[in-house]
Amino acid sequence: MKPEYIFIGFLFLQFLVVFGVVVKYIINKMVEKRFDELHRSAYPEAQVVSTKQKVSYFKRSELMFLLAGPAVLAASMVYSLNAVLAPAGNQDVRSMAEEQQATSLIETQQKVLGNRKNNLVVVDAESSSGVTPVKLHSEETYPYDKVNFSWSLSDSIQDATVRGYFVYFGEKDPALETVDPSILGSFTKSPVFVAENLEEGKTYYLAIQANLVKDKYSLGLNLDLPEGAPGIFGKTLFKYTFGKVNE
Repeated sequence: MKPEYIFIGFLFLQFLVVFGVVVKYIINKMVEKRFDELHRSAYPEAQVVSTKQKVSYFKRSELMFLLAGPAVLAASMVYSLNAVLAPAGNQDVRSMAEEQQATSLIETQQKVLGNRKNNLVVVDAESSSGVTPVKLHSEETYPYDKVNFSWSLSDSIQDATVRGYFVYFGEKDPALETVDPSILGSFTKSPVFVAENLEEGKTYYLAIQANLVKDKYSLGLNLDLPEGAPGIFGKTLFKYTFGKVNE
């Protein structure tokens, strides 16, 4: 268990002990007062009641609580001070392991995500509304309400394995606002995507994020065009406007 969790647990235990001691003290005073009243009523000649007589009326569990309370409080205070003042390496060796794991993750991300060749992609688009597919080009207007997209990486992903792709196809322009395909898009294992039920007069943007696996880590790599694509986070790989074409 992590030192900070134990520390918090001891703090909570301290609170319970202090609270219990305070409540017990109040109850003891009330019991003591009532005990004295009853004792004087039964024995008018007695003026003073010894501590031994009063203690005999307490249950064994109550006495154990009163005796154990200060001991637990002292032990928790000692551990708390040790957890705060002791060097980090002496508190828990696992904290070093977690730090090493975080460092390993950062190194993996830098190695995989920093490789420019890993995220370059070529995107193809064609209509599927008619009998004969028509090859489509980005930033053009077409009268097709259904479009088939496919893509291929320029180079094989180095130092990682492709698990699939998060595909965003919507009206948000990645060049003007942050678009995260892993949140706004849908997941597909194969490099194909079908956009359908498009609304006439609207412009749509395609952004893709490759889901990579390296060792035990899952990484998201936003794909880009070889010539570069606009985008704050996700990149606009294809811009499609559905509308009537003037001939």
